[in-house]
Amino acid sequence: MSGGVRPLLVMAGLCVALGVPEAFAAKGTAPTPHAKVSSGCVLSDAGIQDQKGFETFFFGFKKAVKENDFNQISEYAFYPLRITSRFGIHTIASKAELMPLIRIAMNEKVKKAVESQSISRLTCNDEGVSFGQGRVWVAQRGKKIGVFAIELN
Repeated sequence: MSGGVRPLLVMAGLCVALGVPEAFAAKGTAPTPHAKVSSGCVLSDAGIQDQKGFETFFFGFKKAVKENDFNQISEYAFYPLRITSRFGIHTIASKAELMPLIRIAMNEKVKKAVESQSISRLTCNDEGVSFGQGRVWVAQRGKKIGVFAIELN
């Protein structure tokens, strides 16, 4: 598929998924980050070794979301980025693919989950750290800390 066609198909798919159920059948089950959720998050148990880096990410990401800084939000993401809607799991391969969809990905439920998340009340498991009890999932890969999954429902 050509580079220009895939982003349009993904955008169309997500738009349809959020509004016309019969046009987009479920493609799978929910992502696995809800397994083994613990109360009281230990960052190292979630694979995050850089606590200062996580704190920088945490406050920077919250600021970007609050200010609707979509370019910065897209920089905080890992690709492929997994977005789950009521119609299935959608994979966003790149920043270029995310940008036309970012207003959908950062809907009011997601924004509220990020904006209201306290650093002292994080939830984590062996796959990462969540904002809003599983609405947004964050992990460390190499030296980068970023978002790997978003739940739209």
